[in-house]
Amino acid sequence: MTTDASATAPRRPGEQALTTLGLGAPALDPADASVHTFPGGGRWRTEVPSCEGPEALAVILKEASRLDVPIHRISQGSGVWMLSDAEITEMVEATGERDIELCLFTGPRGTWDIGGSTRTDSRGGGLRARGHDAVAGCVEDAVRATELGVKCLLVADEGVLWTLHRARQAGLVPADTTLKVSALIGPVNPAAYAVYERLGATRSTCPAI
Repeated sequence: MTTDASATAPRRPGEQALTTLGLGAPALDPADASVHTFPGGGRWRTEVPSCEGPEALAVILKEASRLDVPIHRISQGSGVWMLSDAEITEMVEATGERDIELCLFTGPRGTWDIGGSTRTDSRGGGLRARGHDAVAGCVEDAVRATELGVKCLLVADEGVLWTLHRARQAGLVPADTTLKVSALIGPVNPAAYAVYERLGATRSTCPAI
């Protein structure tokens, strides 16, 4: 997987023009940089979200090659249940050939449900899994996707996250399956992240606090 572990100085957009106008940026402060890196030493990663099928994926990969832009992760926004086995297999193979992580969403979620609460001003339970049947659908998605080679699953419900973590421990899905918390859940503080970590999350779409 492509990394950016080199010590090349970062490009500062607009720097030359602003300096000419007397508005040059202040010197870079090492204290502003994080000491943390991704596995492999890279300080940044490129993810393309909401890639809903193999056709869109093919376009992304073609453009990434043309523009020489490294892609580290492809994620999908609708749900495993919206893809056929053949489509999932095609996406797994295409990303695998390029060492790109593929992350598919478990579903169905609130906006696909018969409940009208997500259409109220309060948004009700949001995009979580409403009732036993929705949890069962998410688990079915997880089992089917991992059987087809998907190693990363997006989750938007605490109960589903905990259930899939237990399924991972019980061997119902592979032990190396990554459970990624969706931004739709919305953890926004360190305590919330600690809770999701205890429920089995290994990554989050939300920025770290």
